[in-house]
Amino acid sequence: MSYELHALIADADLIHVVAAEVPVAQVVRLEQGLALIPMTERLYAALHQESADPAPGFRVFPGGFARRLSAWSKAGPIAYVETERADTAPGGSSGSGSGGSDGSDGDATGERTDGGGDAGDVRTGVQRAAVWEDGRLTLGPLNLPEAALPPAEGTPLARALRLLGAGPGEAGDESDAVGLGLGLRRQPGGRLERA
Repeated sequence: MSYELHALIADADLIHVVAAEVPVAQVVRLEQGLALIPMTERLYAALHQESADPAPGFRVFPGGFARRLSAWSKAGPIAYVETERADTAPGGSSGSGSGGSDGSDGDATGERTDGGGDAGDVRTGVQRAAVWEDGRLTLGPLNLPEAALPPAEGTPLARALRLLGAGPGEAGDESDAVGLGLGLRRQPGGRLERA
């Protein structure tokens, strides 16, 4: 099973403001009033500033992007998250996403490449998250390495989602409760939609 997501997540109204400012952004609605914008190759190119240093700790993070996140966060909290998971499949083979570290459109934009997960599996893969609010970085960047057990306060993704107002709901997990566990599929023409 393989899953990769590199995306901005915030209140749906704020995400629509971001999308209006950056026309190549694709909005994917989530539950609990949130939405995300996957970091596609086109979005990466539109946001990247050659002279700016990328933020440490993220794999797909355009140069100068932290300044944009800081500015957008004056209207409300906004998170940037990365999660990459490749688990051993039955029979010993391992799947992985094909998204590139350059922000390419493949799986790195949030396309889930499996049919679901094992409910008993507590491994999270790699997770990185940070939250900006009131014009400044307020959480992270947090990093949970591959095969590490989540800390008591939760995974980086869960902690970021909590700061955005998400709760665990009946799913017991913030990422599942907002709909990230449902997966995203690339539609004809390249648009991402929930499966």
